[in-house]
Amino acid sequence: MKKILKILAVIIICLFIISVRKTDAREAFDINFHNVDIVVNEDGSLLVTETMSVHFTSKRHGIYINLTDEYYMDWEINGQTVKKYYRFPVTNVKVLSNHKYSTNYYNGDVQIKIGDPDRYAADYETYKWQYIIHTTDLDLDGQDMLFMNIITTGWNTDTYSCEFTIHFPKTFANKDIYVSSPEGMMNDIGVKGLLTVERKDNTIIGKYNGKIAFNEGITIQVLLGQDYFQFPNPNKYGFIASIFAIIFSVFYFIVFYIYGKDDPIMPLVEYHAPKDVTSAEVGVIIDEEVNDSDIISLILDWGRRGIITILETDDDLILTKVNELESDAKNYEKILFKGLFKHSIKGKVAVSTLQDSFYKTVNNAKDALNKYYDKERTRLSTSTSIAAQTTCAIFSFVPFLFAFVLVEWKVSHRFSLLGLGVAGSIAIAAGSFLLNHIHKKRFVLKWWRYLLLGISAFSLYMFSVFSLAIVYKEAKMNTYHLVTICIFQVLIIFLTMYMRKKTEYGNEMLSRILGLREFIINAEKEKLEDLVEKNPYYFYDILPFAYALGLTNIWNEHFRNLTFVECDWYDSPYDYYDNYHMMHSMNSHFHTMQRTMTSAPYDSSSGGGSSSGGDFSSGGGFGGSSGGSW
Repeated sequence: MKKILKILAVIIICLFIISVRKTDAREAFDINFHNVDIVVNEDGSLLVTETMSVHFTSKRHGIYINLTDEYYMDWEINGQTVKKYYRFPVTNVKVLSNHKYSTNYYNGDVQIKIGDPDRYAADYETYKWQYIIHTTDLDLDGQDMLFMNIITTGWNTDTYSCEFTIHFPKTFANKDIYVSSPEGMMNDIGVKGLLTVERKDNTIIGKYNGKIAFNEGITIQVLLGQDYFQFPNPNKYGFIASIFAIIFSVFYFIVFYIYGKDDPIMPLVEYHAPKDVTSAEVGVIIDEEVNDSDIISLILDWGRRGIITILETDDDLILTKVNELESDAKNYEKILFKGLFKHSIKGKVAVSTLQDSFYKTVNNAKDALNKYYDKERTRLSTSTSIAAQTTCAIFSFVPFLFAFVLVEWKVSHRFSLLGLGVAGSIAIAAGSFLLNHIHKKRFVLKWWRYLLLGISAFSLYMFSVFSLAIVYKEAKMNTYHLVTICIFQVLIIFLTMYMRKKTEYGNEMLSRILGLREFIINAEKEKLEDLVEKNPYYFYDILPFAYALGLTNIWNEHFRNLTFVECDWYDSPYDYYDNYHMMHSMNSHFHTMQRTMTSAPYDSSSGGGSSSGGDFSSGGGFGGSSGGSW
């Protein structure tokens, strides 16, 4: 018996707690009077002004109002229930009463917070606020209507009096007026219980002189017939964005034609090592970039020029200085050569001793080589074209962002997706710089890396396309405007990619180096045999340049079945089957040497709420405010 009494006591306490929570969940104010004034415009927009007199039953700073912009509606069409989604943006939110307020946006929904955080509201307050709802075509075969929540069930308190006034721009039939209230459904104007609905010309005036409980509301539906509203055509903004993209691309074409249009490059067949440039310079000329391999190729170049010898040991390479650099050697060569043998013992240095230290010398040599090609007479591309390409790449996203912002501002009336637009803009600019890099390195990139970078650039661009497609689809805009913008955006990116213009010197040098590169790649056996016969060391003369161009494997493969002399500046203790296999091993050691010489220590710097409708009960329409106190 005692156990039963204990259980009953627990149940009673739980029920008491639940009832207290339910009571506490009710708002700390009553609505004495709620007035809603709606001006219906011919473009389907609604200017809504609400006035609310409240009585606070406990201390609060003020009230907050929630305005939603997304709706999911169920319509009965030809005996079938059809679900449709609508988005009616809310804009021009303001508080007309003399109260402090703030406005916050959450994925398009709006919350107005009225009151002073530093003081409590008076026991009786009157609040007045205003906003515009931008409705669109309901997609009901041209049938237009006003379907509006006057008093929603979102106010968790009682309303004791209500009035509403709706101003229409054109006439309509009384029989098409439907009002749902606590008194039930009312069709036409007149009186039903506590509800009175009148009409004066094109204005509907309604009053409810009674209590509306927190779970009750008032909704009005006015059927307005076919094409009552002249909704704004969103496609005009797509047209404006398309024209802007075309004009912007024309501007880019003019800039390209003036500053970036390159002269034709005519590769000149080169069979021999260039006499006026080093292998490092060849590596720079081909892609206008100083790489580690360009600098390290000088080790091979010095070997063929009789300045150093290389000895292969079990796990190392020994570099020996046998001659000094030529008196007319360039500064970057001097820096590398001096740094290499600075701490040598009897002119010998082991490559392994250079790890995590020699990278500073390599970087200094790279800087000196960059400065060499920064001089006016040796500059490879014009300064104006480089500046134009960089600037154009930075601003290549402008047509995309203009189209994105225009739709968000003029059609969607919100900026909640602006972050997506910024991300798309960054993607376009990043893709443009990436394509510029691909084009500049087109002669040295491996096919798989070329493909990978191309896919990356394409993916960045497609991200921006999908971003724009999202807002265009949501705004119900024509696809061909989107396609037009995307096409000219691509044109802008490609014009930027080809914006870099060679100087006369750069064009001449690239033509020569491309001729040498073409020969290294496609050399015919008969031609090689003839060249080797004339110069037994021909393979070694071209080797440093092949290394700088990233073609050592190809160059070595050409000599697989050819007989040529052993290298007089590279020695190995191993007995190789032939010179081909020795050079294959030599190539492997060179790449290891490059990694060792350039290695650095690790720490070294280098929709908010939604509504449903269909059965037309109170709260089943569009619009209407809800809220609470704070």
